[in-house]
Amino acid sequence: MDKTPTKLEILSFIRDQEVVWIEMLSAYYDYTYWGAASRLKRLCKAGLVEPLYRRGLNQGRYLLTNKGIERIKYLTENDKSKRQAEQVSQLQENELENQVRCLSQRVRELERDNEILRKQNEQLIILHRMRQSKRST
Repeated sequence: MDKTPTKLEILSFIRDQEVVWIEMLSAYYDYTYWGAASRLKRLCKAGLVEPLYRRGLNQGRYLLTNKGIERIKYLTENDKSKRQAEQVSQLQENELENQVRCLSQRVRELERDNEILRKQNEQLIILHRMRQSKRST
């Protein structure tokens, strides 16, 4: 994998598999055995997963706890709200870009109109001077 998996991704993987061995986690996320074991131990400390004991042995298997299920729901909702906020932000940014584009076009139109009026003004000044010079002679 290119990036480190998020807590949500790991918890969702455990939920989907129901029971996860350290080896499964290490193979799926390209962790070393000890990296996967460490990640599972941290999730155990947080109360999100628990070891599956059979005959007193953990045997490297883990289950999702109720707290882990609640955390998935929370992280999923939080992730959705972040995406919605990003979408709103993107829409606002697109709207602003459209407004800037329209205003830029309007400025170009007004500059063209201004240039035309300036040329007409110069012509009128020249005509006015010509008339004045004819009157004075």
